[in-house]
Amino acid sequence: GIQVGGDSIVIRNNIVTRASNFAISADGVISARGSTISNNTVGCVPALAFTNGIAAYNRRYAVDSNLVQATCFTGIYASNVQGGSRLRGNTVRATDTGIRISQFDTTAVLIDSNAVSGATTAAVHVQSGRVVMRHNNIGNNAYGVYIPGFVGLGQIVSDNNSFTNNSSYAIFAPFDTVNAVNNWWGNAAGPGGGIPDSVSGPLVTTSPFLGAP
Repeated sequence: GIQVGGDSIVIRNNIVTRASNFAISADGVISARGSTISNNTVGCVPALAFTNGIAAYNRRYAVDSNLVQATCFTGIYASNVQGGSRLRGNTVRATDTGIRISQFDTTAVLIDSNAVSGATTAAVHVQSGRVVMRHNNIGNNAYGVYIPGFVGLGQIVSDNNSFTNNSSYAIFAPFDTVNAVNNWWGNAAGPGGGIPDSVSGPLVTTSPFLGAP
């Protein structure tokens, strides 16, 4: 794949197929200077565990308008990225995990206007850190948003996200506070009483919710 380190990185308009580790990886010293990963189409060797479509580390990133094909283990992985980082307008299809977030501090990662479908574990997995999610289409996954451990930072998953046909829970957060108001849950009555497209967690707030997509 493509591996770049340094400052002010721009990775744009590439096609990468059959990557065996990562399709695109950007790293470097911690810096507030911005880097861009945009308009790429990436795929990995099918059925090879722990491959990453796009991996971004240690600086401020705009990861925008990329397509991750249905062959990577993790679609987009963001680790220790800096304030102002965003994942916007990406399409991630049929991975184990669509978007994985692993932060070492309280910096919020913006996840905006992405479409994630077909993830066999979760569309968005927050391993650590804080996310702000808005205007995302999260459909036909196992879990929608998966926060299995105690992060303790207060997650924001509100403002016109759409959760439809997620076979486990739309949001699974047994320990963390999640503001999940003003979302569409595939039903005008809000998140259901069963498991699909419902929520799990005593600190997940879903009302008010949208009555139509």
